[in-house]
Amino acid sequence: MKKFNYYLCALQLLAIASVIVSITALILLFHHQTDDYSVPFLKYLASIRLAVPPIIALFVSYILVFVSGIKIGDAPRVVISYLRNSFFQSPRAMLIVMLCLFTMSLSIFWYTSVVTPPSYARLIAVLLGGEQDRQVLVKNELKLLEEKNPDLARKFRLAVDVFQERSKRNFNHGNLNTTTPRLFVRALDTNISDKEWAEHPLRKLALAESYSMWAQAALSSPLQKNADPHWREWLQKCLELNEEVANSSSRYATPLMQYSAINNSGNALLYTGDLKGAEQYYKTVLNLNRNLSSAGNLIAVYIYLGELDSAIEFAKEIREWGMNTGKALTETSAFSAVLGNSAFAYLMRDEYENASQLFIEAYDLEPDNMNKLNLALSLILEGDRKRALYVLSQFKYPDLELADQSKRVMEEYDTCYYFVRALVIEKTKYPLIAANFYTYLKQARTSNQLLKENAITNNELRLTTLNALQNDPTPCRDFYMVPAVRRLLGE
Repeated sequence: MKKFNYYLCALQLLAIASVIVSITALILLFHHQTDDYSVPFLKYLASIRLAVPPIIALFVSYILVFVSGIKIGDAPRVVISYLRNSFFQSPRAMLIVMLCLFTMSLSIFWYTSVVTPPSYARLIAVLLGGEQDRQVLVKNELKLLEEKNPDLARKFRLAVDVFQERSKRNFNHGNLNTTTPRLFVRALDTNISDKEWAEHPLRKLALAESYSMWAQAALSSPLQKNADPHWREWLQKCLELNEEVANSSSRYATPLMQYSAINNSGNALLYTGDLKGAEQYYKTVLNLNRNLSSAGNLIAVYIYLGELDSAIEFAKEIREWGMNTGKALTETSAFSAVLGNSAFAYLMRDEYENASQLFIEAYDLEPDNMNKLNLALSLILEGDRKRALYVLSQFKYPDLELADQSKRVMEEYDTCYYFVRALVIEKTKYPLIAANFYTYLKQARTSNQLLKENAITNNELRLTTLNALQNDPTPCRDFYMVPAVRRLLGE
């Protein structure tokens, strides 16, 4: 009687196990590289497990047919015969195959655990990109994600809502309020049962931005009676969360996300008035990853600090870099911001022609409201009233009639437009100048009240407008820094 070979039996079982593990690893790699990355792997594996064995059998059969020339109907018999009589009887063959398969499987398991899934990286790139159409692209990405994993899509959508709220505050003159960011904090930081989501870098990045908005509003919201003494706590939590993201080893913390975390810490300090602190963060991220967004922010910091020479020199350098690398064409919003901030430095130095030329380039790349207003103001200061009126006409706002002033105050128009519009009106048209200034101030006046305006009341109104401009919560406030604007308003 033939003695049972336990060693050979063990090798046979291990060989079969190595095949199963390697097939699982290959499925994991496919799962990682496709849009299905968001589907829990066990659920994904369960959905395709019945299809895998037939596919493998068919694949092996066709290889045998093409290589050996046997009939396709004989392929299964030939394979089984070889495995039973040759492969599973050879310890050496089984050891070699097991070594190869286990090495491949371990490599795949390591790769998928440390490398960011491509589809996720694309979503983050779209979300954190600086282009105007990113919100549409993000919605498309979230729609695809929702088809695969509705629960994860809901969590990601909450993070997207945070960044959209920040965009509204920065670019659309959204109100500074503490309620919205406080609700975001509650939604992102309480009752989290999902441990993976609790440690997810995107959640932490969105939570940090929520704390940043909360700190900014608590410090300077016009609805606050006094600055909330807790704003420093919110700011500190923002900085700590961003640091966690920047130093995270998670595969979901993409390099772009880590750079954004550092940049966002600079933004948080800029919003709360710590210019030197913001400068250090921007310089740090630029040393790690030179980019137009952080560069534009650093130019703005130099301007706020009054370091106009540094702003202009650095702006020249970054504009050249942006054009030479092609980023000026691929990241037009960020490059437009660089141009606009560069122009503002010249505006501060009363070099209006240089400022206007750069504002024109910024406007050509990104014709948003702020670029229109910056360009119009620069042309007014340059003395080119005709071109300034042309730029203001691009707003497509109806002419402001004295009888319509009280109604216009109630409508949704960019009030900074009326501030700039008042500066281009002939100096003797006191009622019309007053109508525009009052509309900027959001104060309604009747036709009779406006018709009583004269040189004396107009001068008083200019000073009132100057004080309001200094405390304006929107980007229009930056006009207060321009010496020529203060002179026009009678300072």
